[in-house]
Amino acid sequence: MPLKFYQKTETLKTLQEKTIYQRLGEILHFLIEHLIYQKIFNPSKEELKVLITKAISFNQELLSEREYFEEKAYNILNQALKSKDWKFLKDLLSGTNEIYYEIEGFYKKENQGLRPDLLIIKNSNLYLIEIKLHKEDLKEGQINLYLSFLKEIYPSHPIKVYLLTLEPFKLTLLQEIKAEGETHTTYGNKGLFHSTQLSLFEKFS
Repeated sequence: MPLKFYQKTETLKTLQEKTIYQRLGEILHFLIEHLIYQKIFNPSKEELKVLITKAISFNQELLSEREYFEEKAYNILNQALKSKDWKFLKDLLSGTNEIYYEIEGFYKKENQGLRPDLLIIKNSNLYLIEIKLHKEDLKEGQINLYLSFLKEIYPSHPIKVYLLTLEPFKLTLLQEIKAEGETHTTYGNKGLFHSTQLSLFEKFS
């Protein structure tokens, strides 16, 4: 089978800012995946704060700045849960049993490993959702690789690829393939619980 799924000087301040930025993204990524996978769409204020505290406690390095991360993560998620995009995700996942997150596979054709954030299969439709803190973090080549892989696995299935940014919270449709031989539309975006669910890729080993 063809498939198996300029460095520059940095100031100390810049490095510290990058570290905080990356850590915040990791916390939010972790929390969003958990809420979606567990289908927790309307957590109370207390439930949300408990989840944030747990997410931070998994990384001892964050404890010295716990208050900053707790406040920042809570404010972002609180706004996200009130958004129309969160409602869209809630409706999408209603009645959906096939939700795969942080899947690991190997795409032999391109000789690359794959780890898409979220793959939802509902009524023979595939929804791939890539989660980033900001839209600038998205790598277009990564999305094209995932899409190429899915097209070979499910050639007759409609596929939609979304970018979910966390700050601001926004779900953007990037690409859509209606079915085999039909329209392929590129909308464009130029610019945790780590789970391994290899069963989805077993037929490509």
